[in-house]
Amino acid sequence: MSSNRTRQFIRLLLALPLLIASLGFAGPAAAGQWKDGLYIAGWPFLLNTYAYKVWLPSGYDASLLAGRKLPVMLLLHGCTSDPENMAEVSRMNELADREGFIVVYPRQPILRNPMRCWNFYQPENQARDSGEPGAIQAILQEAMNTYSRVVDRNRVYVAGISAGGAMTATMAACYPEVFAAAAVHSGGMYKAATDPLHGLETLLTGSSADPDVRGQDAWECGGRRARLMPLLVFHGTADAVVNPKNGKQVAQQFVQLDDIADDARDNDSVPFQSPAGQVSYDDGFKRNLPSSTESIAGTADKHAYRKESYLSADKTKILVQMYTIDGMNHAWSGGKPGMLFSDPQGPDASRITWDFFKAYTLDGNVAPR
Repeated sequence: MSSNRTRQFIRLLLALPLLIASLGFAGPAAAGQWKDGLYIAGWPFLLNTYAYKVWLPSGYDASLLAGRKLPVMLLLHGCTSDPENMAEVSRMNELADREGFIVVYPRQPILRNPMRCWNFYQPENQARDSGEPGAIQAILQEAMNTYSRVVDRNRVYVAGISAGGAMTATMAACYPEVFAAAAVHSGGMYKAATDPLHGLETLLTGSSADPDVRGQDAWECGGRRARLMPLLVFHGTADAVVNPKNGKQVAQQFVQLDDIADDARDNDSVPFQSPAGQVSYDDGFKRNLPSSTESIAGTADKHAYRKESYLSADKTKILVQMYTIDGMNHAWSGGKPGMLFSDPQGPDASRITWDFFKAYTLDGNVAPR
């Protein structure tokens, strides 16, 4: 064999494993992997230094070689938690490995809150590019820039629980050009409270603010964009930490946000019922009736739950969907057994959340269902 042919043969042997991997025939996929990041939001550095973790799913390297783009989920932990705990309770990394998406987990600095709660009730944390939302957005952008070769910016989503759920509502309201959809688990609405005292009151009894007024506020924080924000809500009826009224309130807030965003008018175009299709809840404010309600019976080892859906004016798109889980306390529904703030008897919130997210893209606004 000539020297030229020998060199060509060696190149082929070296390239063959990469070619096979890019075609998806590389055998069993390895588990995903953690990557660490650090973002400094500004002075004072100790107060504004955020650690974060990124989960790169199984098949990441093959996607990189093949030029495939992966969706991204921003997942916000609750109080006393952190990225590792959030990942374990929700089992989101395992789902990411199976489904092929990247997960970004910011960590609240303990100096900003001794219990690692996101300070959703502070006015500086209720505006674009300010305080904690600004830092979270910057972390997300830094992570997506780091892995830009595989990131699909058309499929970026945000979810969170408890204080992280309230911060999820803020991120979805204030950055509609970034997120294609959002999921609030056992949290509250954007601007549910604007100081610590009312923040505590909101946890105990629900917000004293009108969700429709806060829906207008949410639209304004997002720059009055003509962009609907699909929202998924989970809340347990026995939640002793975040009053279940909060779940109803955040659902109504985003019904109102979408109503205004679709045509810049508050005209009850979302859902399709007329203004007469409203009921009063126990906080004294009105709620739009859901377009459909489905009740799922419980079993010996599973909670019963109710699923309410709010449709677009043409009845083809789910804009807001709420799961109310009977008897569930303050916990991630369907989470890992034996862990704090996890209830394996609830419906699988991680699976439901990802299935909900998959239907929505940023440029497509809302995909038909």
